Amino acid sequence: MGKKTYPFLLLIVLVFTFVAYFPVTYGFFQHDEWATFGHYLSGGENLFSFFKPAFSHYAPLQNLLFYLYLSVFKLNFFWYALFSIFAHLIVVYLCYIFFFKLFKNKLLAFFSSLLFAIGASGHQATSWIAADINTHGSVIFGLLAMITLFNSNFKKIWLSIFFLIISLLFKEITIAFFILLPLMVYLFDKQKFRRNVLDYFKFVLVGFLFLTFRLSMIFFQRTHVEDRLVIETQSLLDIAANIITFPSKIFAQSLIPTDQLLSLARFISKTLPPQLTGLYGTTAFDVFTEQVTLQAINWGIFIVGLFAIIFVVKKAKEGVMKKTAIFGFIFMILNSFIYVLSPGRFGSIPVVDSRNIYLSSIGTALFIVSTVYLLSKEKITKLFLFVLPLLVLNIFWLEKELTILADRGTERKEILYQIKNTYPVLPQKAVFYMTSDKSFYGLPESEKIFPFETNLGYTIMVWYQPTEHFPKEFLDQSGFLYRLTDEGYKEQGDKGFGYFRNWDSFIQAIRSNSLGEDSAIAFSYNSNDKSIKDITYQVRKEIDVAVDKIK
Repeated sequence: MGKKTYPFLLLIVLVFTFVAYFPVTYGFFQHDEWATFGHYLSGGENLFSFFKPAFSHYAPLQNLLFYLYLSVFKLNFFWYALFSIFAHLIVVYLCYIFFFKLFKNKLLAFFSSLLFAIGASGHQATSWIAADINTHGSVIFGLLAMITLFNSNFKKIWLSIFFLIISLLFKEITIAFFILLPLMVYLFDKQKFRRNVLDYFKFVLVGFLFLTFRLSMIFFQRTHVEDRLVIETQSLLDIAANIITFPSKIFAQSLIPTDQLLSLARFISKTLPPQLTGLYGTTAFDVFTEQVTLQAINWGIFIVGLFAIIFVVKKAKEGVMKKTAIFGFIFMILNSFIYVLSPGRFGSIPVVDSRNIYLSSIGTALFIVSTVYLLSKEKITKLFLFVLPLLVLNIFWLEKELTILADRGTERKEILYQIKNTYPVLPQKAVFYMTSDKSFYGLPESEKIFPFETNLGYTIMVWYQPTEHFPKEFLDQSGFLYRLTDEGYKEQGDKGFGYFRNWDSFIQAIRSNSLGEDSAIAFSYNSNDKSIKDITYQVRKEIDVAVDKIK
């Protein structure tokens, strides 16, 4: 193939990826970004504050870039989504370059980069903008570290280390690169590695210094309500079990999206005796499906991959393809362990979050293409026949996931716009009473909420912040309206804000804080037609009667 094919194939991958991911722009903010918006919009940030110690997640460059995004884009979701897609395109571009350098074959680089680019398993790294900045930033500079080292015939060690440090300051998912990069040199140029082994020891040394730097942060004051060590939420036995099982989970779930594997696991569980699985529709059944059936499927897929790599190691001739297959498998394994240390998780972790599959999927794509190519005796046609169904399925799965996110996002966006259009200016002391006919996200039926994954009161407060300018204490990340089901009222000076779903708690807050009925704003949510209704007039009429009853 001629040199002109190189940009043409790359352009196909990039255009196809952009079209596949464009539905992300129809979505809306989902989860953690609301807390970050609230924190930044409340003011008090400076350059130094982005680099203050945090021992659970230390991502100063992610915080800085997120702040710059907010300064420019405000709360306009479209631009966050568009920049997230562009960041994914940069990752795909770098993957193509790196794959081509490994394979020295443009078609193999094309297939593997396309397989990674539209892989549905890791879509959350792009579709969830809170995960986008740190994940994309880390992966971009991680790839630059590998390309720099490979590009320079393994000479530019310090430049590679520099890119790796930048990567870690976005998100520490590339921590295994301190081991992976010397292994890459050893695998692809053993002679150079042996001649200059002390040079490559620099990676290990800098890695040790970085870990020392991070561990020292446990002695600093906690700066966030979720700033916890993993050993505070998991036992050492759970951590060990997750370390052993995470490679199998990430390998399987990077090939087939978790939701599809869970559907298969549920189907299999339903064929088993209820005495073993628990009754269908109960919590016991769901636990068995996730902890037993799904894990059996994960291990089954992983063992097939393990046998494939063993076969390649034993039977394949020495050459680039064999090295690339081994490297892809090692890449996936080594980059799976870091997620075991994620704080805030409890016990055995059966399902890997989509965003945490993104980086490892690079290794999986490498492994699949190179292994299938070797097993097919280096026949491009056979490789194409294997990869094509995977690509078609991933396009289908990706479109399904992004459609769901877009529908949810559209609903949330319309709710917030309707609230603010109805009440563009809030009372100085505003109390929201929001009722729903349904519970969401696994909450008990008694906990009826609006379809938001964050506390609706906090979300409304952030939504109004650019015009209402609530005090910093309302929006900081110390606990007010922080958890999904929290209710409460807070007041400082002449400014007050409250959010309630429970009528008695709402009335008690009105009475305790001597609030007038004009402070109340109320809406109800109907899950059947996904609409909200302004019930403020009715609620205000009932407040005086309800307060008198308490007296």
